[in-house]
Order: sequence, then C-alpha cells, then structure tokens
Amino acid sequence: MLDAIAVVLAGGKSTRLGRDKRWVELDGQPLLLRSVGYMNQVFDSVVVSSNDEPRGLSKDIKVIPDLEYGLGPLGGIYSCLKMTQAPLMFVSACDAPFPSRALIETMFPMTNEASIVVPESERGLEPLFAFYRFDCLPAIEARLKSGNSQVISIYDDVNVRKVGVDELASIDCADDSFINVNRQRDLDRADEFLSSGWEF
Repeated sequence: MLDAIAVVLAGGKSTRLGRDKRWVELDGQPLLLRSVGYMNQVFDSVVVSSNDEPRGLSKDIKVIPDLEYGLGPLGGIYSCLKMTQAPLMFVSACDAPFPSRALIETMFPMTNEASIVVPESERGLEPLFAFYRFDCLPAIEARLKSGNSQVISIYDDVNVRKVGVDELASIDCADDSFINVNRQRDLDRADEFLSSGWEF
C-alpha cells in the first residue's frame, strides 16, 4: 500500500450527462464506488470530495465538503489538503473509471523530488490524476484568493514533475487513466472498453 491519501473528486454537476454521474453504473457498479474501490487497493486511506453524503460508502471512507463553494476541482483539492493535513495526496475523479495502477505506482516515488507529479498526455496535463504534496497549500490558497480556480494555475508556483508522453507509453494502460465519462456515448464506449478485458 502506498503511504498517501487518495482523494476521489465527486462534486461535478454532470450537466453534459444529464444525471448524477456518480451513480451511473458500469458493469453493475456506480462510478463513484468503483473509483473508491480501486483507490482502496493502492492507498492507505481514501476520502471522497463531495458536498453531500454519498450513499453506499463504507464507514471508513471520510467525506470532505468544500470549505468554499463554487471553486471547482481546485476547491476540492484545497479542502482535502486543509482538512486532512495529509503530507501527500493522490487526486482522481470518479468519472474516470479506468485508472492505471501501474501509472500510480510509477508516479509515487517521483513525489520525493517534486510537490506535484502529473502526467502529460497527448492532450496536455492531467491534473485530476496527480499527486499533490501538502506544501502546495500556500500556492493554492494564493490562487484562490486571487480568483483563479484553475488547477494548473498553481503549477507555476511549485516544483512540478511531469510524466511525459514517452514515459507514459512505457507504462501499462497509462492512457486509460484519462478516459472520462461525460456523455452517454462515453458511457457506451466505457462498457465496450471494459468488455475488452480491462483490469486494474
């Protein structure tokens, strides 16, 4: 088990899907519970970032609401760092149902050399599949106070280790981690992908 806290972000509004994606089922299991289950296999502890109390979670899963509303994922990351005081936190999103365990385990040792470890896929940085050290907190607070709630805005203010495209290509199923379920067609593709034999 990795010595870090995993945060599953579950505060999105699901406007494009038209229903609460946390409870959309993939292979008979809600996306949120799938994500929590995967993170539980890798990390010492798991928390969920949500402004309500999601049903079906085991009692050992703490739910952390936003300290300030309307700040998006960066607000969730800020609140979880602030409330847990965790030295190291891994952030994932509940609508990304295919996290690569190999990628997580490859990134983990890199946290010894940087405050943030983040993949950089062909589409750009993937800040919602990344490690954040507690020492990021002042940079996050400063950005939020300035009115900037983009996650990548803090990357200019701390030491960042990017896991580039060439590195990702050598890691099993790394790019699967960046598949999101935002629309019904994404969910249909996820069903097909899962039936092809994907494993965590």
